[in-house]
Formats: sequence, C-alpha cells, structure tokens
Amino acid sequence: MPPSHLLQATRSSFFRQDALADVTPMNDAAALLREALVLHHAGRLREAQLVYSRVLADDPENAEALHLSGLVAFREARFDDAIALLRRAVGSAPANALYLANLGNVLKDSGRRDEAIAVYERALALDPDQISARNKLGMIHLDGGMLDDAIREFRAVIARKPDDVRAHFNLANAFLRSGSVETAERTYRRVLALNPDFAEALAELASLLETLSRHDEALALLRRRVAVDPESLRAHADLAGALDRHGELESALSSYQNALALAPDALDVRCNFCTLLQKMCDWERLALHIRDILQALAQGRAGVPPDLLVSLHDVTPAMQLQSARANAAALASHRSISTHRIDATAPRLRIGYLSANRHHRTLAGATAELLALHDRSQCEVFAFSYGSDADDVGARLRGAADHFFDITTLTDEECARRIAERNIDILVELNGNSDGGRMGIAAFRPAPIQVNGLGFPGTLGAPWYDYLVADRYVVPPGAEHAYAEEIVRLPDCYRSGAPVRSPSAAAPPQASYGFPPEAVVLCCFNPAYKITAPMFALWLRVLAAVPDAALWLLDDNAIATSSLRRRVAQQRIDPQRLVFAPRLSLDRHLARYCRADLAIDTFPCTSDAAARDALWMGCPLVTLAGDTFASRVATSHLANVGFAELSAISPLGYEELLIELARDSVRRVVLRDKLRHAPQTMPLFDRPRFVRNLERAYAQMAAIALAGGAPEGFDLR
Repeated sequence: MPPSHLLQATRSSFFRQDALADVTPMNDAAALLREALVLHHAGRLREAQLVYSRVLADDPENAEALHLSGLVAFREARFDDAIALLRRAVGSAPANALYLANLGNVLKDSGRRDEAIAVYERALALDPDQISARNKLGMIHLDGGMLDDAIREFRAVIARKPDDVRAHFNLANAFLRSGSVETAERTYRRVLALNPDFAEALAELASLLETLSRHDEALALLRRRVAVDPESLRAHADLAGALDRHGELESALSSYQNALALAPDALDVRCNFCTLLQKMCDWERLALHIRDILQALAQGRAGVPPDLLVSLHDVTPAMQLQSARANAAALASHRSISTHRIDATAPRLRIGYLSANRHHRTLAGATAELLALHDRSQCEVFAFSYGSDADDVGARLRGAADHFFDITTLTDEECARRIAERNIDILVELNGNSDGGRMGIAAFRPAPIQVNGLGFPGTLGAPWYDYLVADRYVVPPGAEHAYAEEIVRLPDCYRSGAPVRSPSAAAPPQASYGFPPEAVVLCCFNPAYKITAPMFALWLRVLAAVPDAALWLLDDNAIATSSLRRRVAQQRIDPQRLVFAPRLSLDRHLARYCRADLAIDTFPCTSDAAARDALWMGCPLVTLAGDTFASRVATSHLANVGFAELSAISPLGYEELLIELARDSVRRVVLRDKLRHAPQTMPLFDRPRFVRNLERAYAQMAAIALAGGAPEGFDLR
C-alpha cells in the first residue's frame, strides 16, 4: 500500500473549492467533483473514483478529475495507471506545479528515480515554494547518495520555511551520512528544539550518541522516545538494547517485556530477550522462550542471530546453516557493483578487511596486529571500519593498515562502493552477521573474492562469501556440507595470537583471591552468557567429586553472579567454594592464571581469547569438542600447543577428565611445565607464521580466480 502522504496531500490546496472552479468550467463537473471530494476525504475511494470517471466520460481532459483519479490509483497500488493519469493531468494543465509534484511523488515511490527528479525540478521551476516537492527531491538525492544535492535542497526548504521540522531532520540525516557528525548532532538538536516529541529525531540522535560512547545522553533520549511513543515496538526494543549495553540489565529486561507485550511475534526482540536471559544465567525463563525461537528456525524464518545459536545446546550444524541461509536470503544479495578483476601482473594483492571491532579493544588489538604483520611486498592492506573511533583503538588500526577508511556513517551500498573504488582483490569479513556486523556491505559484491574468516565461528550462509578460513580441527574433513562457503584449511590453526602483554608483576598468593591455600582452583573466565545449565550442573558434579576443588568464575554482572550463587546453595555445596573474579586490567587479570590449577571450558560455545590467555600463562585447559565450529575452537587451540589430549569428545569424558586432573597434582605440574615452553615454539602463539599461512591461502584463492575457475576449497600444506 502506498504511503499516506498523498492522501494527506489531497486535504491540502488542491481540494480547495475555489480552485475547482478554475479547472472545471462546467457547473455539473464542479458539482460532481465536490461530491467526489467528500467521498475521497472519507476514504471511500472506489465510490469517489466512480464519480471521477463520470466527469471524465463527459470531459476526458478534465485536469482535476485526472489528477484525483491518479491519486486514487496510486492509493490502490496501480502505479502504471496512476502515472498515466497524472501525466494526462499535467498535459491538460502544464503550468500546475502541484500536479507535477504529485506525479513526482508517484514516480519516486514506484522506484522511477530519474524521472521523479526531472518532474520535481519542473515543478520547482514553476513554483520554487513547493516545500513538499523540494523535501522529496532532497530525499531522492539522499537515498541515492548524492549528499551535496540533498543538503542543498533541504537548506532551500528551511530558507523558505525555517520551522519545517522534517526538513531539519532530513538535513541532519544528510550531514550524518556525509560524515559531518558534529553538524549532524547540532541539527538533530535543532529538530528537537522545534519539536521535543519528534520520535525519529530522538532515535537517530540517540544512535549517534551511542556511536560516540555518550551512553548516558543516548539513554535519556531513548527514554524520552518511549514516553512520547509508548505504543512503539521499536522504541521499547531500542531502549532495551541500550540499557543492556549500559549494564542496566533489570531495566533492559523490563523494556524487552514491554516490547514483546506489544508484538509477541517480534522474533528479533525475542532473540535479544533470550540473549539477555543467557547473560543473566536465567535458564528457566530462557527454556520457555527459546522454544519459540527454535520453532521459528524450523519454519525457515529469518532473524535468529548467529551469536545466539552458537551458544545453545542441541543446535546442530545443519540448523545453524539453515538459519544462516534464511538470514542471508532476507538480506538479499545485490547486483555486483564491482567490475574489478585480479590482475596477474600486479606486484601484490590488495587485501581489504571489513570490521566493526574498533569498539572492542581485544578484537581490535588482534586485528591491528594481523594487519601490521602482512608482508608489504606481497599485500597492500586496506582497513574499512564501521565501529566507533574511541581513544587509541582507531589510531592502532590506522597505523597498522596501508589505507584506512572510516565508513561508519555510510549506507551498505555506499560502503560497498567505497570498497569497489579501491579495486580490492580479496575482501575479508571479520564480523559477519554478529557483534554489530553488516553483511549487507559484502552483499553488493565489492570485490571479486570475498572471505568469511577470523571473526564469527561458523557459516554466514550467504552466496556472496566464497571462502571460510578454518583448520582441520574446527571444520574436520567431511564436515564441509554444513557450510555455505568453500572451506580453506590452514596447516596449523585458523587464528593465532597471544595476549597483548604479560603480567608486569608476580601474582598475589592464592589466599588473597579468597581461596584456602590447599584448594584446587578450577577457573573459567568466559562471559556469563556462555555458561549453560547442563555445563554448570557438570561443574557442580566435579565439585562434589573433588571436595578440595573450588570454582573461579568471572564476575560478569551482578544478576548472573547472584543466580550462580543461588544454584550452588541449592546443591548444598559450600558457597565459599564458588569465587567470582572482578574485572581488572589485562595484566592483573592474566596474573590470575598463575593461581589457578586448571582452566575449564564452556560448551557449546567454547573459549577463544580466554583459552589463549590461559595457555599463554601456562594454565592447562580442558575442553569439550562438539559438532559445530564454535564448539571446536578451544580444541583447535589445544592441538596447536600440543595438548590435543585435553579435548574430550563427550560430556561424560569431559567430566571424568576434569575430575581426574583435579585429583592429580603431579600431572598438573607436568602439564604446566610443558606449557612454559609453548609460547616460543607452538603455532597458536606464532602470529607471524599464521599470517604467512594466511597470505599463502589468499594467493591460492587469487590463483583459482585467475585461472577462471569457481571458488573451490583446499587444504593448505
């Protein structure tokens, strides 16, 4: 159904009775049109159309009847009829700027952009004060990325009508898209000065402030938006998301519940709600709501975030692939905007990295190290980032790449065009559809080879990704059918790295952390959302089997900590055997591993950075390997430091191995001694070796493309 602005327009100047007298000299026609207008105002469009048809039967070129008939046709989604009728109206009254403006509206909303521009310009040449037409012309330019033209038109509207709130709002959007963030903020604030209840401006300004890490200001705006529009699903959902990110979990929970009360079938909101329940370790409520999500998944619905699926038990690789394909299909691939082909005579490959990791220090640091280690005789490195440019994180990425582009404020298509203009040979997606990722950029195919790798642990299900970087542990031979991409296995590990720095001082004694000196400390410093009910129950069984054992977890948030303490008490385990580690600086956090006897792992979303931290610090890790990529990440890490035997293949085997090692202090000492030599010799920590392997993989991808072949998986030797 076309938007309502045309019906609103019919209540403006061209419905004036005195105007009708000018365009309908016949008294009978004028009377009929007045009758039709009453019906039109009442929304009885079919009846109004019958009257317009009577007028046109007697006077086929009656401009106003043609005009109004065209608007009825548009309201009924008969676009071709609407355009034909409005063109006839313009032909009968070529000097009527209003008819031209409404023809432009129909052309615009039916996707005939260039024709709409030409018609709007004709209307404005006749009447420069056609505010609505000028605003809409600006919107066409804005949607098409012609930002200077858009800004010119919106400013022209404001010059004629300084209090036009919509024009100020559109101007703010154009400034934001152009990268003029400060000017955009001032303009949004001007909108809100004119109309404090403008919900869209409240939302956009809040989003802008979030990217600038001004969370308190953003929250205030989002709360105002909910007060202004309490029946808006998005208002409640956006507030919930911001509250969650801000750490106000109870308030976030309430806001999600408000959103779901308005729209129980809103799958994205229910998924975010379940993600929050995971973070709070509220497994009972999670079990109730997750059923709806799994049912939606079984129905092939899009919208289930991959981050949620990889952390749920009983979700198979086939289910993950089905969900990823549904999400990709909903996003829809686009015609390739790049005609670039890899040049065999070029001295080096042009590698582009697409990432949102600038807001996450650990990931951004790893990305910066990867970029910096590339062999510049083989690769020219481009970084395209759409995260916030906070403190030193952006500076590190800028310094690591040969070319750095901040594409935060651009649309997906504009981002893709920026990438295509640089003739990138291989575009590497570091986020996929998770952690703020924007798969829609790669959907425009800005590069001839596109790679899913090094970020999200799994398939993205999209035909516009050619390859997935893996190794023989995370995607064993024979598992290729569970992935939409062609699998490229590196010879060692699919990702590598060590903590940015090691502790600068010795770790405090074990007692200072709250443990008795004789305790066998089992640590897991993964975030709370990775802890599942079955795994926590298994850990408690280990505590029951090893009376000296104590469990050391990250104090992720107060609600999760309270939930886990309560569950320990329910099992009649001494609460002193459960200790929570507060967040500390990286070096002080790493020092904790010196006082842990054994690192234990979550499942099915196993440790990545936490595993590397533990192993780097000489703390043995025990993990459980499953069938999915995410459930085998820690297995890969262990194998690449020579400890494959610490990866169990069944929950029972995992439990027995934990109990065995918790009871065997001698074996733990042997493992620690062996790990002391791993950082200097093992592939997991040999970042330059990993980057050389990655470069060889890129070169082989390029060779396949140069030979004219379709992408095909390979195992790098």
